[in-house]
Formats: sequence, C-alpha cells, structure tokens
Amino acid sequence: MNINKEMLIVNVQDKNLEVRCRPDDLKCYNRLLEIITSTTSEQVRQETASYLAAIHCNSEVGQRGTVANEFVEQVLSKLYDAYQESNQRQLLGYYSIIEELMNETERKGVGDLLAHSSLVVTEHLRIKVRNDATYGHDVPNRIEVPFPGSKSLYELLTTLAVQFKCSANEIRLYIDEKEPVRENKNGLAVEDLNLVGKDLVAKKMQR
Repeated sequence: MNINKEMLIVNVQDKNLEVRCRPDDLKCYNRLLEIITSTTSEQVRQETASYLAAIHCNSEVGQRGTVANEFVEQVLSKLYDAYQESNQRQLLGYYSIIEELMNETERKGVGDLLAHSSLVVTEHLRIKVRNDATYGHDVPNRIEVPFPGSKSLYELLTTLAVQFKCSANEIRLYIDEKEPVRENKNGLAVEDLNLVGKDLVAKKMQR
C-alpha cells in the first residue's frame, strides 16, 4: 500500500463538517476503512480514524447522535471479530477509531459530565493567558483570570472566549507557544493539567 497516496486522502480533511448524507454513502468510505485496518503507518491510521470520527459525529442525517451510535456498535462488533481472528492491524485500526470518537465527542465540551476532581472544592488558580486569537481595541492582549481548579478545561476556554469575544470552539491553548493543549483534554479539571505558571497562549483553531 502506497503511504504517500494515503496521506493525500487523509490530509484533505475539514473538521468543521456538516455531513448531509450517511457517512457510509460517501465514495471514499470503504477506502478509508481499508486504509485504517491495513496500514502500518501510525500517523496514517490516526489521521484516518480522526476523519472517520468527525464525519460520523457531525452527520446531520436522522436524530442527533444516531449515526455515531450506530457506528460505535459496528466498530465494537468488528473489534471483537478482529480479536477472535488475532488480526493485529485490524485491532489497532478499530482501537484508533474508538479513541478518536472519544476525542471528537469532547471537542465541543463534555455535556453534563464532570471530571472526578470537580466533586472536590478547590481553591481558585490564577491563569495567565496571552490572546493571539482575536484582535481589536475592545479585546485584551493578555488576561489573568482566577479560575476554580476543579472546573474543566472546556469551562476555562468558555471563560476566555467571553473575554476574547469569540466562541470556545474557536480557540486552543498552547504552552510556550508550541505545545497545544489537545481537545481530548477538554473534560479534565484545570488543576490536573498543570497550567499554573506556564506561558499560555490562546490561538485560533486551525481546521
């Protein structure tokens, strides 16, 4: 299998998707599944799984969440079959899909779910953030916010978004400008992320 050709397929993704048909009706669908269960490249597997998760979680077909739920059931069934057959590449592929489905569902917050740390009352942390996401006379270049350590990263992003006049889904935090705080951390308590004292920068999400 030609890895370069695979990369051309999986790198043309846009996660601000509104899929108006069933994902399995897309022409590339079977090819994506073939790639993810046969490739030896971890990067190709992860990127392809990320795209599959995105198109299922953003499908506008039927009742909200139905397509994603059906996909989860299919993946779990195929995962069991791969286990029975001791097919390592398929196991890795389906594990990757499950992982990326979990990541994708946390991109827009965690609903009514709470981090374990949120059950404990903790002191307010002072989070300092430089704003490289939005510009204008009415938005601050840098802010310091007192924030409960037990609240989630997504709640922190929501607080910052109010100050920066954008939505929480439009910004991502970076540590020392280079290391992104990944979206799959959105459900974690801020105090568990060790952000205090770090050089934090809020940037526009690159989609």
